[in-house]
Amino acid sequence: MLPRDLRLSRPDDYARVKREGRNYTSRLFVLGIAPNTVGHNRYGFIASKRLGGAVERNRARRVMRACVQALHPTLRPGYDVTVICRQGILSQSTLAMIPELARLLRQAGLVEDASS
Repeated sequence: MLPRDLRLSRPDDYARVKREGRNYTSRLFVLGIAPNTVGHNRYGFIASKRLGGAVERNRARRVMRACVQALHPTLRPGYDVTVICRQGILSQSTLAMIPELARLLRQAGLVEDASS
């Protein structure tokens, strides 16, 4: 489980990422990235009602949190990240989603190089 200090909780934070951040898309996710002043990354997860009922939306958020938790140690600190799930996410396994999310994070420049 992600610690509370690594989560976006205020609607203003989500709005700032949408307003000031950059978006990166794939068939499963839309990733929003904006720099913050906190010094560590904070993550927010969005599952719209188009995805399904509350059970499906909660499952999608749990899976997204698990993916981010697995990738968090390799990420560059100092960003607010929103992960919006798309329709196809419920038919995928968590192990299939981690590389997809890692590719988006690498595209956004958040993955630190292992060589440095």
